Amino acid sequence: LDVLLTVWLPVWLLALVLRATISLSQTLQAAAMLGLLGVAGFYLALGDPVVWWNPLLDQFQQELATLAPVGPSGDQALLEQWLELLKAWAPWLPGQVVGAVMMVVLLALLLGRWQQALLFNPGGFRPEFHELQLGRPLATFTLALFGATLAFGWPPLANGLLVLGVPYTVQGITLVHAIVLKRRLSSAWLVLFYLLLVPLLSQVVMTLGVVDAWADFRSRIRARPDAN
Repeated sequence: LDVLLTVWLPVWLLALVLRATISLSQTLQAAAMLGLLGVAGFYLALGDPVVWWNPLLDQFQQELATLAPVGPSGDQALLEQWLELLKAWAPWLPGQVVGAVMMVVLLALLLGRWQQALLFNPGGFRPEFHELQLGRPLATFTLALFGATLAFGWPPLANGLLVLGVPYTVQGITLVHAIVLKRRLSSAWLVLFYLLLVPLLSQVVMTLGVVDAWADFRSRIRARPDAN
């Protein structure tokens, strides 16, 4: 039931938006708003994530000590470091959790759209995916939220920013795909890109997605002529 409510219900709602608008761009904008509502709901339901999260870690630590009271000192020190790291992560828990769910939801939605195109409009998904553009209003709001987060350092603002980073990461990914196609580059570049995306390039790709709202990189990059 939890999976149904947290993943498949948003997928169904966004599929309805996509069906009504016939626009991936507007659907991802709706996903961004849904994600912000998810962060707000997290705070309304659970309150301060630090107050909710840290007691769970303390309980886990006590149970672990009961199950394995004796162990190498190095292992105990490593466990303590991990627990402290998880406690420090607590203020950003709403944004991380909602952002992760949103990424799964968007991947499911895009996969469904791709399969639909294969059945009813072969080849129709690629241009729709490559031309994905979330627009300047949402980008302006994202930058304003970024500035407010830097100015005030309020965790709910930062969590909202984490959620908005997800659709812009998707836009950055579509931009990379569009460039590879336009420049007729080898698909090996996409393989390398995805290998480096999570450990190194995620922030860069997200930033490209935001900047693309004004820069419109797709129109600036010249297509490479066909070798034939």
